[in-house]
Amino acid sequence: MRSEYAIQVLLATYNGSRYLAAFLNSLLAQDCQEWCLVVRDDCSTDNTSELLGRYLPLFGDRLQILPDSGRNNLGVVGNFSRLLSASTAPYVMFADQDDIWHPDKISLTLAAMRHREVEVGTGRPILVHTDLVVVDEDLQTVAASYWRYQGLVPSRGHALGHMMVENIVWGCTSMLNRTLVDLTGEIPHEARFHDWWISLVAAAFGDIESLPVQTIDWRRHGANDSEITKLPEVVRRTVTGMPDMISRLARLLESSRPRVRLFLERYRGRLKADQIAAIEAFLDLPTLGLLARRRAVLQHRLFFTSRLRTGGLLLLV
Repeated sequence: MRSEYAIQVLLATYNGSRYLAAFLNSLLAQDCQEWCLVVRDDCSTDNTSELLGRYLPLFGDRLQILPDSGRNNLGVVGNFSRLLSASTAPYVMFADQDDIWHPDKISLTLAAMRHREVEVGTGRPILVHTDLVVVDEDLQTVAASYWRYQGLVPSRGHALGHMMVENIVWGCTSMLNRTLVDLTGEIPHEARFHDWWISLVAAAFGDIESLPVQTIDWRRHGANDSEITKLPEVVRRTVTGMPDMISRLARLLESSRPRVRLFLERYRGRLKADQIAAIEAFLDLPTLGLLARRRAVLQHRLFFTSRLRTGGLLLLV
């Protein structure tokens, strides 16, 4: 799929017709026009396809639908992976069907990307991402900044050790340059989250740029695939030492291991010795004694971006 535009916006749809029009309108309202939209529908049973058809006259050649759209259900990761493999533009951005993009989302992200490429060159993998406004189903503001809402400090989380423990990058806020796209390749289904897998690649081999600006209204409702937990709840669980905090943390780390193990298998030949050591330490945490676990966490900086969460981790490992 050839593109005459600098940016391909990759939209994975599935039964999203209730919210899709609002997203498409926000894309058309962008103050930057260097983009086209590439869509793959994952066998929707609502009127998503018909809605996309109604928008064809408004988008013209800016709207491209993949030939296998609607033929096979690949799931969220598979759908985005298929879109990524079909992309050809110098830059790609991911889009969720139920969000609202702010008018300057593309222009701000593209400016940051090009500035970074001037500094390090286009041959280096680069990921740029931003903050989000959390809204409810009716677009009422829940939190003006997702980063503050979660107690995240993304500028602390660019290293591979951090990224194994905690994902700080949401795909719907991200831009990837072509070098990162090509290095990422097919995203394994076991990765569970396409953005987390790509973040691991960027952290290991390139640069991550975190822009402290909100560029989308991130709609949270019952059909969303990810979940969020308020920082005060994390504080309460950590301070009171509730048993479920221990099990929750254990589940979090355990759910990350298959993704990290696959990452090591695919990229071992490209990774530096200290990176391999950090990955192996992360994978070995369940088998280590108490002091050895804490030593591994500190030595390889297997930290959350929140010092509170990291403190809780050291107390609970």
